[in-house]
Formats: sequence, C-alpha cells, structure tokens
Amino acid sequence: MNNSETEVKKENILKRFFKGLLSKCKKYKLIAVVTALAVILLLFSLWRLNNNMKEIEEVTYSFVRTTTLSRDGLETAVNVTGSVESAKTSTVSYSAGMNSSAPKIKTVNAAVGDYVQEGDIIVVLDNTDILEKITEQVELLSEKTAELYEKYEDAVEAYEDADDAYDDSKTVLDAAYNAMVNAENQLKAAENSIAAFQTDYDNAVKAEDAAGKTYTETYTKLVNDMNNAESELAVAKSDEADKKAAAEKAAADLTESPDDTDLQEAKEAADTAYSDAQTKTNEAQAKYDTAKGLVDDFTNSQTAADYAKAKENTKTALDKLNTAKDAANYSSYESAYNNAVSAYNSAIADKQQLDLKEEAAKEAMEQAYKNYEEGQTSDTLEDLQEQLENCNLKAETSGKVTNLNAVVGNTVNGTIATIQDTDSLKISVTVGEADINTVSVGMKCKIRSDATEGYISGTLTQIDPVSSQGGSFGAEVTVDGTAQGLLIGMNADVDIIISEVKDCFTVPADAIGEDEQGSFIYRHTSGEGVDMEFEKVYVTEGESNDYYVEISSDQLNEGDVIRSYADLTIGIETVSGEEAAQMQNFGGLLGGLMGGGNMPNGGGAPGNMGGGNRDFGGNGQNGGQRPNMPSGGGFPGGNGGGMP
Repeated sequence: MNNSETEVKKENILKRFFKGLLSKCKKYKLIAVVTALAVILLLFSLWRLNNNMKEIEEVTYSFVRTTTLSRDGLETAVNVTGSVESAKTSTVSYSAGMNSSAPKIKTVNAAVGDYVQEGDIIVVLDNTDILEKITEQVELLSEKTAELYEKYEDAVEAYEDADDAYDDSKTVLDAAYNAMVNAENQLKAAENSIAAFQTDYDNAVKAEDAAGKTYTETYTKLVNDMNNAESELAVAKSDEADKKAAAEKAAADLTESPDDTDLQEAKEAADTAYSDAQTKTNEAQAKYDTAKGLVDDFTNSQTAADYAKAKENTKTALDKLNTAKDAANYSSYESAYNNAVSAYNSAIADKQQLDLKEEAAKEAMEQAYKNYEEGQTSDTLEDLQEQLENCNLKAETSGKVTNLNAVVGNTVNGTIATIQDTDSLKISVTVGEADINTVSVGMKCKIRSDATEGYISGTLTQIDPVSSQGGSFGAEVTVDGTAQGLLIGMNADVDIIISEVKDCFTVPADAIGEDEQGSFIYRHTSGEGVDMEFEKVYVTEGESNDYYVEISSDQLNEGDVIRSYADLTIGIETVSGEEAAQMQNFGGLLGGLMGGGNMPNGGGAPGNMGGGNRDFGGNGQNGGQRPNMPSGGGFPGGNGGGMP
C-alpha cells in the first residue's frame, strides 16, 4: 500500500470517528470535559497512528462480541412521529352576513408575535354606518311600542275587574258556607231528638235482614234438594223403562227358542237388571216425595214465622220513627240543610269560573306586556346591535398571535388573526393498525426532537376511533407542562410507553438460548479474544422489547460479561489489514479514555470497547453500556489502561 492510499484511508477513518463521536455526544449529552479529553487523546493517537501505519503490512484481529451487565431499565414502547401543534388554538374572524357589506378596519391593536390575553381587543372596525341604521330602527319602533303599551293598559284594567269579581265570589262562598253550617246544626239537633227511634228502626232493619237471609238460604236449599231428587227420579224411571224393554225382548227371544241356554241366561240377566231398576226408581221416588214435603211444609216452619215477625217489628219501628220526626219538624230542617248544601256547591262553581276568568285575564295582561317588551326591538335591530358588538374583534383564548391579516382602511370578511397558546402543546401523530390495540389513552410518553435536549414527558390523550384510508389511526400526545425549546411546527419523535421495568439486568435477545432445562446465557470466565471461555448460567426471562430481554438469576452480578450470542457458531468477528491496526489503536485510545485509568476493569472486555453490544460506555463497568441501543460491535484492540 503506497503512502497516498494510507493517507486517504487514515483521513476516512478520522472522518468516520469524528462523525460518530459528535453524533454520540449530541445524542447522549457527554459532558464537555470528557469530550475535550477525548479529542486531545484522539489527536495524540492519530499522530501515533501516522507513524505506525508506515510500518504495518498486514494485521488481523479476531474477537467475540459481548455485553456487560448493569442495572438499567427496560421499556417497551410504540414509536411514532408527528408535528408539534398548539393544544389551544383560536381564530379572530368576522362575517358580514348575506345582507350586510364588509366594514373597514379602524384600528389594529396587535402584531404577529404579540402575546394577548383572552378578551383583548385585536381589531376595531368602523361602526359609523351601523350606528346610523340603529338610530333609524329605534325611531321606527317607537310608534309601535306606544300602541302596544295602550293594549297592555287595557289588559291590566280587564284583569283588575276580573280580580274584583273573583274577590266578590269568595264573599258569596263564605256566606253560603255559614248558612250551610247553621242548617246542618239545626238538622243535627232534630236528629238527636229522634236518635232513640232511629236506633230502634235501624236495629229492626238489621234483624229483618238477618231473618230474611236465613229464610232465603233455607228455602233455597230445600228447593235445590227437591229439584235434584226430581232429576234423579227422572233418570231412574228412564233406566227402568230401558231395562223393562230389554227384559221383554229377552223373553220374546226365548219363546222362539225355548231350548237355547244362552237365551235363557240372557233372559235371567235382563229380568235381574229390570228388577234392580225398579228398586232404584222406588228409592228415587221416596227421596223426591220427602224433599217435596219439606218444601211444602216450609211456609209453616219456625224460620218462616221468625222472618214474618221481623218484618212486622220493622214496620212498627218505622211508624214510631216517622211520628218522632213529625214532632221534631225533622223534614223541614233536612230540606233547609239540603238547600244550603246546594247553594254552597253553586257558590264554589261560581268561584271556580271567576278564578278561571281571572287567570285568563292575567295571562292576557302578561302577554300584552310581553308584546310591549318585544315590540321595543326587532330582528333587524338585534342584528345591528350584534354587528355593533362584533366591531370589537376579541381574542377568544390567551396566546401568541401567529397570523394576522389586518390593515387599517381595508375591508374585512373572514379570518383576521390566529392565536396559539405556545405554552400548551400537543403532538399530532399516527399509530399503525398493528400497534393500535396495544396503546390506550392515559399512557405516558417520551418526546424528543432535534432542537431539544433529552426527553420531554407527555401523555397520550386522544385516539381516533376510526382509521384513515391508509389504515393508521390519528392520535394526540399532550406535552406535560412547558417544554423548553419545543416550538410549533417542529417534527418530533414520540415513544408511547407500553410497559417499564426499572433496576433490572437486560441482554440482547440473541444472548439467550434454550435447552431442556430452560433459558440460559453464557457468562465470561477467562481468556481474551477468540480464546474467551464462558459458563452457562440459567436465567428467568421477564419483559422484552425489540432488542432486549429482562433476565434474573441469583448467580448474576453487575459487571458480568455476557456473550452476545447464545449460538456459539456466531458472534466471532474478524478485522484485518490497516483497518485492524487502526481500530486497534482507536480501541486502545478509547479503552483508556472510557475504561482504564480510574474505571473498574479497564477499557472494557478484552479486545473490545465496553463489552461489545452497546455504544460508547457510560456505567463505569467495562467501558459501559447505555440502555435501549441496538447491538453493536465494539472496537478491537486496546485493553484499557490508556494509550497503546
């Protein structure tokens, strides 16, 4: 290799390293002191490299990719992108309406970039024409208002008349009530004088009712028994006639064939049945005769006599009661009371009618007043007053004026200004349909952008219920608090945190193997380079994301070096030629910077920087590991302890 090629190769390596270093510094915010130290050591190493390159013909270096355990956190997240918007945006606009011309702008009280408060007047419009039209409209309504007020006064007078009539009806009702009470008292006095006779009569009626009930119940039962016996007798006579006919037929049949034994048996059976039927008929006849005799004799029974006596007692008591009523003038008092009740009821009906008339008059009065009030304005006047109010165009929300389309003297119709709250931000993002069922409103989010440092916290506050034509779902992430440096219109990356585990060991997914006993990893025990030796350690798997898996075991300790691939056939990498030499020098340099010296275990696992699978160091063990970075290779060369 000639010197020019070597110089070009060296320059390319230098550019790649600087580019990588600067991006890592920006992304992970290495402190300025470490960066400055790295640059000084790098320049010194390049000087050494320039001298050594001239002597190198061929170098080959092989190493095993590893990772170093540290207690980090593991997050499972859905990554989305979007643009920064204001969570509170409002516009200042004016609509002239179909029958109105657009007014001119009189004054403008704000400029783009100004911060305004809710209710501040942004633009004032010329209201001269509107005021003239309002004056004309008021004059047109004044005559109409006077007429409506006269109608209202008439309605008031009608209501007062109806109210007076209603009050008079209450006086009449009170007098009718008093007359009814007096008549009732006189009637009660007459009732008291005949009370004993009334009691005797009432008792006699009760006794008659009781005797009549007994009489009726007994007679009804006897008649029912007789009717039932008569029915049974009729059935028995019918059956006897049927049996008689059957016996006569059997006798006739036997006469024709006297030697037929079957006919002889049939005749004997028919005769027996006929004889039994005659017996039943006689029994039914006797039962009917007995029942009929009881009915015939009932009119002379004691029950009938008791009932007749009770009716006679009732008649006697009624005669005595009527005599007592005549003596007490009861009929006159009763008639007077009934007349008083009728007059009272009539007074109630009159009062109710006058009450309805009073209510109707009151409603008419209220409606007349409502017409009077409504007559003082009109839709046209209200529209003009609204236009007058709208001449002061105000901010609906507080925030910065981000757009202003207003010039004094120009007519206006439409949106004049846009106001956005720059302290209340949101990120409008889209979530793919593959992830939509894993996220939910309320989840915490991490927001980052090229213009801000570190992560900004947020919350997933909205998810569209329907997907777009592309199959993704719109969503909104609200920024928690005030985000310094995050401006409206910027692009931002958002991690929607699905789950989070803190203070745990994590390894690349490829570092975990499985056999019949379970999941395991390989832990470094001795050796360097491709001669590194490992032991199998069984672990329990926990949470995982696209790159890493949480593991736990009583045998693991922080700082353990783990083989990055459980498959022993892969994970060994080789670099050769000038690149190997250069990388070896870089590894020594960065191993000394990031590991050796005053860090435990020097510059990382032997033969690489930081144990392999994570970018530049950070946790003080073997050159470090930074969470949530995809697997990487590490730099060969450099065993810690400073410069090669």
